[in-house]
Parts: sequence; C-alpha cells; structure tokens
Amino acid sequence: MKTAKIINIEKWTKSEEASPLKLAELPLSVEEIEACIGQCFEEYTEYGLGNCYRAFISIDGKEVFMRGVASKSNKEPGVIAQVYSHEEDPGLVLTYVCELLNITAKDMRWVTEFLSEPKFVLYRIDDNANEIEMKRFHLESSAKWVAEKYSKGGHKQLYLVRRAT
Repeated sequence: MKTAKIINIEKWTKSEEASPLKLAELPLSVEEIEACIGQCFEEYTEYGLGNCYRAFISIDGKEVFMRGVASKSNKEPGVIAQVYSHEEDPGLVLTYVCELLNITAKDMRWVTEFLSEPKFVLYRIDDNANEIEMKRFHLESSAKWVAEKYSKGGHKQLYLVRRAT
C-alpha cells in the first residue's frame, strides 16, 4: 500500500519551471481523496473559479499536485492530478496515484498521452562547445520556454532544445 504526505506548496512553485503536465482527471472528490490520504487539501480562491482546493503530495518519493474546484464534495469536474513538466516517469506517478486511491487508470475521465520518458532535451552549451544535458521535458514548448528563461538570466551561455534520440 502506498503512503502519501502533503508537502509544502512552495516546493512545487519553486521546482516547476514551465507549465505542469496534466496527468489525469481523477474520478474522486477532494473529500474522498482527503479521506484516502488522511490529510486535508488547502483551500484558496482563484480568480474566475472561486473556491479551489489543492495539495502537493509526495507518494513514496514521487510528487504530484492535485487541484479541485467548486466544492470539496463535487466530483464534476474531478480533481486534476499534475506532475512537473520535466517528470521522468509520469506513468509511474499515475500508478502510484492509482494505488494510493484504490482506483485504476480506466476509472479516470482522461489520462495524458505523455506517460513515457520526456521527448525533448534542454542542453546548455559550454565555452568549449560541449552540450550538457540539463533536463528533459514532455512538451517542446516547455523546454523552449525554460531555455529562453535561462538565456535571459544574464549568463553568457547558450541553450538548445532537441528531440531525444
């Protein structure tokens, strides 16, 4: 049986450099997930959505961000599970979420197509023209966004995005 603990939301906001990868829409309400993990989601207000509920959860070392809207008891829409844009194995995270909540991937309303290794590699080019792999991303747009962010950071290094081979 998987165990989960809620970790500080600041870790998520500091670690995620691009848009998170939406993993799946869970067929459970916030209340049902809270009962499974024995911990409470944080309530906050988001412009245009009203009351929302979120939790940044570590499941046996794999991290997932969950967010529900409208009410804690509402299953429509379901809770959205997200992972870092550079998560190396979203399929494993999905497996952990399913085991934790006693559901299957077939129970999900939808599941991302990006369950395998990330396909786009961000490289830093050093002064000797060596390409050093920094991170891998599932979406090319995320990799390019981070490369641009690093390029504007005041360093004199170049960054390059390529499809993984």
